[in-house]
Amino acid sequence: MKIILAVLASSILKWAILVAALSVAAVVVATYFGWSNLGLSEGQARFWDVALKVVGGIAAMAGAIVTIRKFLDERREAMIRLADEQRETTRVALLEAQKPFNEKRQSVYYELVSSTSAICTRGEEDPVRIAAEQRFWELYWGPVPMVCDDTVGSAINRFEEALATKREDLKELRNSSMKLAEACRESLSFGSPH
Repeated sequence: MKIILAVLASSILKWAILVAALSVAAVVVATYFGWSNLGLSEGQARFWDVALKVVGGIAAMAGAIVTIRKFLDERREAMIRLADEQRETTRVALLEAQKPFNEKRQSVYYELVSSTSAICTRGEEDPVRIAAEQRFWELYWGPVPMVCDDTVGSAINRFEEALATKREDLKELRNSSMKLAEACRESLSFGSPH
């Protein structure tokens, strides 16, 4: 629709300029040679003088209207581009402002998943598992609630429940650890690795 209006406005402007130029030329010729030399009576000469001036005026007004319309359209488009640029600048600034938090979140998640994987792959008496469980509880009661979203919070609660009720069931612990890792990846917006 905009293209059609632009082409139409351009055509109107060209015709308006042409008609205005022809009107001015006709008035100049008639004035130079005199209306009476063209074989017109005084009444006809006055009529054509007024008619040509009216047509020229209308053509000039049409040209002005088209020009103003074009100016306003260009200004509106420039304002839209400026608003888009400002939105993009704001989005980039927000991402930059969130960067430290997201880096901390990633660090906490990595430590959390490392501790749950050590817990679910070692026997209960293994010193690595004992240290990993201690670290898990430190993370669980400390940094995790500060950085996790609801999905990770639910997954960590499921792992905590499996650790509390099924300590010996390594398969259940591994499944809960894997779900927690997937929730962490989703929370970091990395999506599926496949």
